[in-house]
Amino acid sequence: MKLKKKFNSISFLLIIVSFATFLQKPAAAQESGEYFKSGRLYYINRDIAKAKNCFETALKLNPEYAEAWRELGVCYMEEGDFEKAINLLSQSLELNPDSPKSNYAIAVAYLKKEEPDVELAKKCYNKAVKLGYSIPEWFLSFLQRCEEGVKVYE
Repeated sequence: MKLKKKFNSISFLLIIVSFATFLQKPAAAQESGEYFKSGRLYYINRDIAKAKNCFETALKLNPEYAEAWRELGVCYMEEGDFEKAINLLSQSLELNPDSPKSNYAIAVAYLKKEEPDVELAKKCYNKAVKLGYSIPEWFLSFLQRCEEGVKVYE
């Protein structure tokens, strides 16, 4: 009888711990969303360092937050670190491959890095368009110039 009572106590304790963990996850997701919103505001106001901090905190709270990976990658593009941006944007696309914004952002990063990867940029650009992203005119012009530049040096 004592063994059964002890087993029931342990089972009850495990259920309580599991439930407490379950309750914490929505709170972390909500808090990560608040950091994301703050990061967007800092980004819009051109405070890239604070924006990066917010996106990084959002990702610590919710590593599956594809949009936060994307926005952090965009911050690194703003700073001219296109390789880091590509790594972060790739993480975003791994979580959400059908994000038109992430496909467009990585296409820009591929074109702006020191040695542009026109083929990968075109592939991501085409996917973004297929997913409904409205591509700005400057990007199309830039892509065309990069294609012509690659053809000249081949």
